[in-house]
Formats: sequence, C-alpha cells, structure tokens
Amino acid sequence: MSHAPSRDTEEGGTYTSESVDIRALNAEIARIVTRQAQLRTQIDAIVADLEGEDA
Repeated sequence: MSHAPSRDTEEGGTYTSESVDIRALNAEIARIVTRQAQLRTQIDAIVADLEGEDA
C-alpha cells in the first residue's frame, strides 16, 4: 500500500498535515479539463453564431 503525500499548512502558528490522494486529485483535474474543453467549444460556436448575425 502506498502512502499519500501530505501537505503541511500553518494555521495560527501551528503546522497541520493534510493527506492528499494524488490519483483522485489527478482524476478530478482530468474531468474538469475535459468539461472546460467542451464548454469552450460550445461558447466558441455561440460566439461565431452571434458574430454571423451582426454581419
């Protein structure tokens, strides 16, 4: 079993450690990036349509 890396933070002069599941984090980032690309494509199509109406 592998250990998840931790992130140290300072809260009120005391350091705490937070465990991070890097695989889950990377999977979530991949989902966000995929969704962002889909939205960008839809927005570009809407903008192109609106610009075509102005001409």
